[in-house]
Amino acid sequence: ALSQTGGEVGMSMSENDRGQATVLMLAVVGLVVGSALGVQAVVATLVSQARAQSAADAAALRAVTVGCGAVTDVVESAGGRLVSCEARGFDAVVVVEIAGRSATARASRSPRSP
Repeated sequence: ALSQTGGEVGMSMSENDRGQATVLMLAVVGLVVGSALGVQAVVATLVSQARAQSAADAAALRAVTVGCGAVTDVVESAGGRLVSCEARGFDAVVVVEIAGRSATARASRSPRSP
């Protein structure tokens, strides 16, 4: 049967749904890409935090043994910035920043250590 415009009345459903499938596929691809970008951002943040913590740990160990004057090179070699360092007696506290993430580390040594 023909419609008043001359086309067939009974078009198959797959022909009518082709445009909808394209839109659905684009939505799925967009969701996958968006999720991947979100995961990448989370991973980058976690990596930066881990790098900052490692640099702070190394700097605190250095500060407790030889003083705060010797920790800047440790932090800079890790790509970070020394925010603060405080060494008193047998304890040291260091704060480091890398890629916008900061980390604090504390180290202590025995009074018998050299």
